[in-house]
Amino acid sequence: VLDLVDIPIRDRRDLALLVTSIGGLSNLQELELSGVQYPRLLPLVALIGHCPASVQVIRVYFKGRKYSSSDVVSQEYIAAREGDRMSWEQGNVDDGDGDEVGEARLILQREEPLEHLTELSIQLDYVKYNDEEFLTIFKAAPNILKLEVPFMFGEEMDGTSLAKKIVECCPNIRELTQRDYEDSRSEGEIIFRIMGALTPNQVEVLTCGLLYIQLDVTNKDLSLWVRHTMSLRRVHLDHCSFDCGDVTEMLLKECPNLEVLHAHWNGASIEHVLDLGVAISFPWACTKIRELELTIGLNDGIAWVPEEGAPVPYYDRPPPLTLTDDEKQAFGKLERFYRQIGSLVQLKRLHLNARHFDMSRQAFDTYEFEFPFPALLSLGCEQTGRPGFLNLLGRLTKLKSLRGSFRMDQDETKKTVGQPEIEWIDKHWPLLKEAQFFDKEAEATNPFKWLQAQRTHNRPPLKLTSACWSEY
Repeated sequence: VLDLVDIPIRDRRDLALLVTSIGGLSNLQELELSGVQYPRLLPLVALIGHCPASVQVIRVYFKGRKYSSSDVVSQEYIAAREGDRMSWEQGNVDDGDGDEVGEARLILQREEPLEHLTELSIQLDYVKYNDEEFLTIFKAAPNILKLEVPFMFGEEMDGTSLAKKIVECCPNIRELTQRDYEDSRSEGEIIFRIMGALTPNQVEVLTCGLLYIQLDVTNKDLSLWVRHTMSLRRVHLDHCSFDCGDVTEMLLKECPNLEVLHAHWNGASIEHVLDLGVAISFPWACTKIRELELTIGLNDGIAWVPEEGAPVPYYDRPPPLTLTDDEKQAFGKLERFYRQIGSLVQLKRLHLNARHFDMSRQAFDTYEFEFPFPALLSLGCEQTGRPGFLNLLGRLTKLKSLRGSFRMDQDETKKTVGQPEIEWIDKHWPLLKEAQFFDKEAEATNPFKWLQAQRTHNRPPLKLTSACWSEY
């Protein structure tokens, strides 16, 4: 394994030193390289040409911006002009008598492809390129299974045509990733065009991050996903601007082999959440799912949280509680949703966010999803008429991580969750290791301290906060 970070590549001479050095590592299997400054794809093309045949994984990130920090390179390097040799350089690296000759010497035409290369990750920071350069890379790597494509392929890009050429070179792709690492200017539809060009039911893993693009998800573009519904096992949608609600609905409805679904968006727009009414309108096919992250929109006009001018929430009214017809209907929808979640018996990690909308159906201005799912963590009380649905999650005995709208410091959970619910959690979720109940461990109330104290006799300790998902 060779991991090189922030390697300065200012000219052909720098590039020649780098690629010839790497080319001499005859047993190299994994290469991770980040470099800066070079304005084109030439470093990547040259690297592919010089890499030893043994390489199996290549991950490269070219940033395309100039160094100024003496912490990374020397002052001598910063002050030097293009082509100047450094005092520490030994030998004579000849890059040719002119631009064309020098570049030709760097770009080697491989006699044999990189047959062992199965993973290629390309991250570019707005470097310039042309289709021929990209195809040179893919032609040298016919056995790619895992591909991360950069988020821009040029201003005049014909995404469909380029995707077909990539698939002709690399027909065995199983995992696709595309992310916008810098800002929101991405034109990242190429990943979906590749999906459309691959053989149906071939893509197993799809990761999209910060893709600020407009997809016609109602017909043509949604069909690109439908082509792979039987093969998809893992899907990550992280802060994508297209209509994730429709895509998420399709994945839940059509993908029986889906094991991981992360659909994450902190924004307030209803287009980026799965509406509760939609979520319960069809049977979920993904019964094998182990990790689930969803944001559910609760926009039925019910006052679930205190709001000026709105009716008093159900948990703030004195017993015996009488629900309005609208509340009965809303709780009926919630019960069907909770029952659906409770049927996913393979779940190990559950991250559910509730996006609450006010009486005018505008989302509350919060990005932390602190308002809980109504009555989900309560066992209810028949004597007072207070509803509770925690029992519906009793089959989730493999649950290890619980995140999202499960905060115990909110008005509703303070009044509806007590010792009986904590004892229920201890009994039914014996493997639970982390739960996003509080911001800080010090805020835990006595019932939750009791819950932590029960974790003995080879049972895992329990964290009552969760900043991120742990790997188990």
